[in-house]
Amino acid sequence: MKYVKEWHMYFVNGYKFHTNAWSKGKRTINTGVYVKGLTEGGENDFYGIIHKIYEQEYNTSNKPKKVVLFCVNGLIPREKVQEWILNITLWTFT
Repeated sequence: MKYVKEWHMYFVNGYKFHTNAWSKGKRTINTGVYVKGLTEGGENDFYGIIHKIYEQEYNTSNKPKKVVLFCVNGLIPREKVQEWILNITLWTFT
């Protein structure tokens, strides 16, 4: 491994993501993640809030490679999202 960096904001595929702490007091919030999942009961969608962003660079035989990790404290299943939103201010899912 070459290095690991921690970021409060990261650009990926034209989207800008923030950690939850960085978004406090900002006019725009983009801390949400969506994961299409598969459970024992079938397919389900999960939602969460980014708490940490790490970028890891490591060496391979050809050239350095980068991996970005979004650390989310728990993922909420789709059926619980409305209940969850009631506990969060200034947050909407579309």
